[in-house]
Amino acid sequence: MATGTPVSSGSKKKQPKSDFIRCEQCSIVLLSKDRAKHQHGTDGFLWQSQEETDENQKLDNTDYDFIADGTLFGTVRELQSNDELLGDLSMCLQRQILFMSPFTLQMTDIAVNDYVVVSNAQGHTFLRIAWSHISAPLMTVCPLLPCKELPTASRLQIKRFKGKLVNASVVELEQLHGLEISQEIQSLVLDRLRRVYDSTTVHPGEELRCDHYCEWYSFRVEHAKSEISDIEESITA
Repeated sequence: MATGTPVSSGSKKKQPKSDFIRCEQCSIVLLSKDRAKHQHGTDGFLWQSQEETDENQKLDNTDYDFIADGTLFGTVRELQSNDELLGDLSMCLQRQILFMSPFTLQMTDIAVNDYVVVSNAQGHTFLRIAWSHISAPLMTVCPLLPCKELPTASRLQIKRFKGKLVNASVVELEQLHGLEISQEIQSLVLDRLRRVYDSTTVHPGEELRCDHYCEWYSFRVEHAKSEISDIEESITA
């Protein structure tokens, strides 16, 4: 039977250390209220290393939030009273931000304004920007704006992005979904993609989605290139 030891959150007033435990058998950090689920879950789930268990299976097999090996396996929640934040951030940044509690950021070694890799149970991955907010529920993530990629109550895997990014001026895309489009329509769709996504968050393998005249299109980034002072940087899937 798994036993747990308390974990200090560093903020006793807002997040008392008794809220968290670390499993002595598998070292994951979870909320104290979920101790019984971790020990006696009907699915028999117990944390294993990445080599032993598929990441998406971990999302499917648990109904509670936890942190393991610096990765958050958490749930999307709505952030209450976010109106005062909207005026200080550009629309592009508003779309990219994910709020997390200060404790969750600390336990996952993620700093404010770091890029994070977000993966869902369907295997889709994309980048977002981590931001701290004391009102974000523990072990969860809160988009500033609602979006189809991050529906409330969905399960996500989040970890700090350690790869290379370029300020992309040229992006090669593979269309995954949507009506076959002409070159003229494609240029309109790509222009909309540029308005929706910050070019610095584009990386190979990422899936981008946008709508055009009530039709949804999705693309996978194959190549991203930037030219700075005649020095070309590029990244390819």
